[in-house]
Amino acid sequence: MTDPTTSPGHERLHAGLTTVRAALSRTVPDPGHLQQLVEARAVLRSAMDHLEDAHRDDFAAAHTALDQLGRLLRQHYPSACVLPFRDGTYRQECPVELAHLRVGLSPRIRVIASHCSICNQDPEDCAHLPGRAYDGQRCLSVITDAEIIDVALVGRPRLPDARITSWGIDLETLQTALGPTFSPGDQVLCGSCLSPCRGLNRQFENSTHG
Repeated sequence: MTDPTTSPGHERLHAGLTTVRAALSRTVPDPGHLQQLVEARAVLRSAMDHLEDAHRDDFAAAHTALDQLGRLLRQHYPSACVLPFRDGTYRQECPVELAHLRVGLSPRIRVIASHCSICNQDPEDCAHLPGRAYDGQRCLSVITDAEIIDVALVGRPRLPDARITSWGIDLETLQTALGPTFSPGDQVLCGSCLSPCRGLNRQFENSTHG
């Protein structure tokens, strides 16, 4: 049986917490650690995604650490919080902000051809069970041909890391917030992490393929 403390979610939580605690213990911000902190944002977001269902306390710990890291970066390393501007649109791509919208992508597919990773036979014709180890090798059903029927937005995708990585920000919203001196293309800093956490948005909690 796999030790739950060695799951991908727990490994990422441990790595993220280690980075955040070290950063919070430093009395003076160190630009040399910026890249490590930026990477930790993505690590902690992934930890949340992997821990959501079975490990509520650890999920909450990852959420708290991600909020702390977001605030620390915005206060001391604002260059990490610049909104990307591409093709005339500002994008929100920060793992902290994205993690608070609990939504993922769930593809529905029709498998046309597949084979067993152990014996290379059709999974319907072999005795190996997907997920079980045989002589140290984990059995998988390898899909070689498939048709995507549709993709749904769901609260808990089967693949935890199948998440939205970017969304556009309405220019009128920015114009209202930043005032008349704002012009599209100006450098804009995201300030979400300077405010208290608004909680998680679970509007897709009950969404399915319909």
